[in-house]
Amino acid sequence: MAISTQIRQTVLVDTFTDGTLGPDVELLGPVADGGQPILGELYDVPMGPLNALLATEPTELELSIIELEGGELSFAMVLREAEHALGIHKDITSYGGWHAYRAAALSEAPDKRRPPL
Repeated sequence: MAISTQIRQTVLVDTFTDGTLGPDVELLGPVADGGQPILGELYDVPMGPLNALLATEPTELELSIIELEGGELSFAMVLREAEHALGIHKDITSYGGWHAYRAAALSEAPDKRRPPL
């Protein structure tokens, strides 16, 4: 049984960069300048499953509010500002979204410097 339902794909406004904590975890990081719109998904998650999910999120992330295209606000997990300041996470903003990044990464020739997805 699914704990959440995808409502729709949407575009996040340009106040975030898109990045990755590793091969399986997308992240959003706040930026003052230089962000670009990012394609993402909006989900309806009931409070019980949300509470359980939050307990398993990586410590580098925190629950925050983001702005979607059209001015709508939504909760999202974002990279903590102190973690973002370290500058150690791969920026994948230029791909336009997590799915585009994953598709590109899977279509590239194997790179021994990059861990497998």
